[in-house]
Amino acid sequence: HKALSAAATLAALNSLVSVQTHVEGLRPDNALAIITQYDVIVDASDNPATRYLVSDACVVAGKPLVSAAAVGTDGQLTVYNYGEDGPCYRCLFPEAPAPENCSRCGDAGVLGPVPGVMGVLQAVETVKVLGGVGQPLARKLVIYDALSGRFTTVKLRGRSP
Repeated sequence: HKALSAAATLAALNSLVSVQTHVEGLRPDNALAIITQYDVIVDASDNPATRYLVSDACVVAGKPLVSAAAVGTDGQLTVYNYGEDGPCYRCLFPEAPAPENCSRCGDAGVLGPVPGVMGVLQAVETVKVLGGVGQPLARKLVIYDALSGRFTTVKLRGRSP
């Protein structure tokens, strides 16, 4: 299981690190119980159903959500549900796309370094949120185009009622 493998790898790198694994998978009946345990949630999932579930649980729990995605040669990053009027995933995408209109990284392909770039940026955003430092990407969406080496920042509207 990926969670156990990650925990073993982290323990091998630093024996002082404590990792709590969740191998049961996130589902509607356990999402809130899991998410309320943490100060910030980091989402790197590759399917819309999980993204909506995580975002909805974060809204209910009042937790910020650092979200990154990568497909092909592009990536995107934002911090949802942060601050008074920070939008959530559902604010940007009110309805889930039909399954046949979605591509997962494993199916559509992704240029190997792109998830690494997005993951590093996601870690920086998480540190900013946890440390209360800098300016987290709340109400901003960063889009990364690996082929041009360009980052574009788009302003987002506040939370929808």
